[in-house]
Amino acid sequence: MKIELENGAKIAPYVKKESLKQDRGVTTWRCRFTVKDKRVKFSANPHENQDEAYVTINRKIHTAINGDKIESKRSTAQTVAEVVAAYLGAKPSSVDADHDTRKNNVSALRIVTRGVVSGSEPVIVKNKDGSYELTEPGFWSNLRLGKLTKKVGKDFLDQRVEGYKKGTTSFDERGRGANDVLRHARGVFTQKAINEVYVEQFKQSDLEALEDKKTGFLKVPFLKVRKPKWKALPQSVVDQILAKVPALETEDPDLYATFLLEFGCGLSWGEVLHAQYSWLDEAPQPFDNGETRYVINVQPTDGWVPKCQDRERSSTVPANIFQKLLDLRLAPRAPREDRKSGVTVSDEELARLVWSEPAVAVGKRFGVTSTTIKNHCEKRGIPTPESGFWTKVQRGTVEHPHGQLPEKERIRFQLRTKQTPAPKDDYILQRHRCEGFTGANRRLARWFRANIKGWDRKQVGHELRKLNISTVVCETGSLYEASKHAGHSTIKVTETTYADILKHKPISLPFPNT
Repeated sequence: MKIELENGAKIAPYVKKESLKQDRGVTTWRCRFTVKDKRVKFSANPHENQDEAYVTINRKIHTAINGDKIESKRSTAQTVAEVVAAYLGAKPSSVDADHDTRKNNVSALRIVTRGVVSGSEPVIVKNKDGSYELTEPGFWSNLRLGKLTKKVGKDFLDQRVEGYKKGTTSFDERGRGANDVLRHARGVFTQKAINEVYVEQFKQSDLEALEDKKTGFLKVPFLKVRKPKWKALPQSVVDQILAKVPALETEDPDLYATFLLEFGCGLSWGEVLHAQYSWLDEAPQPFDNGETRYVINVQPTDGWVPKCQDRERSSTVPANIFQKLLDLRLAPRAPREDRKSGVTVSDEELARLVWSEPAVAVGKRFGVTSTTIKNHCEKRGIPTPESGFWTKVQRGTVEHPHGQLPEKERIRFQLRTKQTPAPKDDYILQRHRCEGFTGANRRLARWFRANIKGWDRKQVGHELRKLNISTVVCETGSLYEASKHAGHSTIKVTETTYADILKHKPISLPFPNT
């Protein structure tokens, strides 16, 4: 059986399939072959089966023997690293996705392509302007665009559901997650990105291979899985929530506010985090019976916008919820243990530390996160290295500061003025008191799992939002009203994903001849 090279030529195999071996506990196939009087070890790509490894190793041996005599498509195709760098750096007119969406898509592509070729993990850092940059290409520098085939996507999907029986709930759950990751990974290769960015830089034949119906990466069929419809919590669980949650008003007002915004107003966590007291208002038009209608106006803030335009809305808020949210504005917040950062060193010492090692390492000294260290520096006016600085130091492209601030940063540090503290009353959640530790949504989730018997949901915040939307459906009898209240793009989203009857009323139908 002849081996086909990447340029289409066929050669006789150098080693037999039976001669390939695997080390104990390792899945990669290997063998040794004499090249120019030297015994050389050749290995296949990770996760290749024996048939695939047989072809890969024979190709590698042929290349090692013939050297520059071999010409193939691989030698001219662009690497995935170059594609990612172009995608992250593209102008808004060329790629519609914002910086965070691009980062998510690139991270998904890293997951999908991991293990296809050998190499270290790619490193992506965030710049001060909010954009992202590929600072270390890792294994992407070894992965050519022509190698990003349908097989890569199919292998990823198969690996994700390996060991799960098809048709079971666990299979469907794993499959949905795998489909989502693959969908995001293919977001790097949108038609607009191909036409506006890549077509000018890369070979057209390589781009066409991505879209080929039979072999293209963009044509990988998703796993067929069931999408479950949401079912409301049992009434016994809802009764427990309503009975136990009020205790949070004095124990932790921020948790109570989170609950009120999710369960009482139907906001998502992103909206809860950015909700301001200025959003609370009386609607211009009252209810039909003349009672005052209270609303929460979800709208953009300085540095945040809802994820789609339909999310900019005015949602009705019950009067009692509205008043409770106003009351929480002046509720005392007792210091919590997880708010005590322990970073008690002087400004000068903290400045020396952050210019001696990465913030992660500094945080470990005090038992806190890197976010806490960065927040402390920002509040104290301490300059910090830019994103990717320590990677450049490790690579040798930037000299190690050894605790010394650069001249401009040193002058700015010496002339710093005391910063005005962040406002305490703009946001409904007093997030400016949290110094990088666990946020309210996670703490609320832990509280629910510890205190609500029968709580079997993985999420808490979104589950409370679903309960709110479902209640609106039942109380108003209108999917349209609930869809507008939730900020959904279509009524279909409301019907299939959120709506469920919480209350059942008896139905009376006339019987013939009675």
